[in-house]
Amino acid sequence: MILDADRPGSIHSCVRAMLACAKEARELLSTDTQRIINDIRDQFRDMEKSLRRQWASAPEEALDPLVTSLLALSGLAHESMIRAMGWRFMDMGRRLERAMQTTTLVRALMVDTMTEGDEGLVLESLLMTVEALISYRRRYRAALDVRSVLELTLIDVSNPRAVLHQLETVQQHLEHLPAPVTGSRELTGEKRHILEAINMLKLSELESLARLSDDGGGRLALDDLFGRLYGLLAETSNTLSRNYFAHAAGPRQLVRQQWEVE
Repeated sequence: MILDADRPGSIHSCVRAMLACAKEARELLSTDTQRIINDIRDQFRDMEKSLRRQWASAPEEALDPLVTSLLALSGLAHESMIRAMGWRFMDMGRRLERAMQTTTLVRALMVDTMTEGDEGLVLESLLMTVEALISYRRRYRAALDVRSVLELTLIDVSNPRAVLHQLETVQQHLEHLPAPVTGSRELTGEKRHILEAINMLKLSELESLARLSDDGGGRLALDDLFGRLYGLLAETSNTLSRNYFAHAAGPRQLVRQQWEVE
């Protein structure tokens, strides 16, 4: 998960892809951003050497400097980047990726039947991963239970890491994209997919999602919901790529001059 460059989603694969993108867009990056990118590149190399030399050491110790620099890069993008179309596409990609990662994580950890002790440990690990453990303890002040964890991680829009929060933010960005040249009022594919995903989450019943099946097959309703949800998110991403980043297609105007609007 850390060093395998050929495994999609590994730290090595993601950081390498990000550095490649930064290299292609270096003339658009500020001095502070370039400095952080250089720090990430150096820390990534140090991390590889440290982990390959001695796997007995705690991986989080080797990852800490890289995490700090990635947080700094995220903060710069949030606080300093002009809210133009480039920022909207970047933020949509980040929101879709986070929603898909959370969906995959919850589906992998919570569908199967576990003992009570194992389930408590898994729920705590899940909340730590999405940075919601402290918020859960402050809000619920009770032992961990599946329904409350699902509420906090899926549909609580006050939680900036919740899946529904990501989807509603993507929906807001989609409203600022240029309309199709046909002039049709029909929803575009990406808007249709994201609307269906949002409604699917809002209409879900947490008690049903948290309930184990009688035949011992785990939480089948949760598995079914997340399977369909992941498919919609993946199709949203693919549709955006086809409509706005297909090199074979003709150019699409993303910015209008003031005189054109008037």
